Amino acid sequence: MEAATLANLLGLALGLVYGFIANRSGFCFFASVRALVEHRPNRQLRSFVLAMITALVGTQILVSFGGLNNLHSSVYLATAPNLIIILIGSAVFSLGMVLANGCPNRHLVLLGEGNLRSLPVLLVLGVSAYMALKGLFAIPRIQLGEVTRLDIGARSLVEVLSGLGLPAAQLISVLILTLVLVVVLLRVGKLSRSNALQSLDGLVIGGCIAAAWYITGVAGFDEFDPQPPEALTFTVPVGDSLLYLMTFTGSTLGFITAVIGGVLAGSFMHALIGRKLQLRGYDGPGHMLRMLLGAMLMGVGGVTALGCTIGQGLSGFSTLALGSLVATAGIFVFSYWMLRRRKS
Repeated sequence: MEAATLANLLGLALGLVYGFIANRSGFCFFASVRALVEHRPNRQLRSFVLAMITALVGTQILVSFGGLNNLHSSVYLATAPNLIIILIGSAVFSLGMVLANGCPNRHLVLLGEGNLRSLPVLLVLGVSAYMALKGLFAIPRIQLGEVTRLDIGARSLVEVLSGLGLPAAQLISVLILTLVLVVVLLRVGKLSRSNALQSLDGLVIGGCIAAAWYITGVAGFDEFDPQPPEALTFTVPVGDSLLYLMTFTGSTLGFITAVIGGVLAGSFMHALIGRKLQLRGYDGPGHMLRMLLGAMLMGVGGVTALGCTIGQGLSGFSTLALGSLVATAGIFVFSYWMLRRRKS
């Protein structure tokens, strides 16, 4: 079997697992921030933090012992990050997420269970992401990047610690971030039987991130056509999937497009089994306009920030990339502030 075919098949299977688990648990970064603002029990935050820990530890184990030697060529580590424009993108993405009432991965899962509001959101998201990547919005994005560029001389937390002369920088980086996340877990509250399953789902989703790195960087790596490894992300890939559907006869299926299809199918499977399938539409024109504006902002902001809540918050975070650490913190802070403002 060709390496690309193997990667696509494994990507489809990975997407099925992710979609099934995300539908069952309601896995959602935005929901966790909203629960914080509203001072409600926050199983979503516990689940997301556990996913971050699992993705981080699993990925770094693969780097050290699993043959994942080309992680440095991924989008998160290939170049020195422009932290200013990443923060700007995080703010734009956060505003879009608040307006659209969910991030791209959540809308994929919701579409799988029959939420028709998510279909136009994903269509606008995919188109606007491509407009920011290669189209009309790309020109101001690139120009803004040139104006704000500041070379910090490091691409990852490992490089920062190494530059300070610390030994075992990779291990220290993992320990520092894991410790911070464990503190967050302790602040969330005690683990109870009622949220144990959802917490376990977070571990599975974090494992999906590490598995994606292994699939694209080791198991499905083609020495004759080497490509940078990639993990799960849901902004530009939605646009990739739309483009693939529109140019099917002249396009080649890629790993992340297979994942997108798997997520939709996995979410549908769980919704069908759990009798959650239900067609839902917009409450009115104002509701639709707000969500579509949010979708456009998420597409532009996600490209500018180099990823979404999953792309930067889990996949990029697991690489220890500085840009991902800043983007994840930025999306959390900006979305929390915006929700607080909306509540008041």
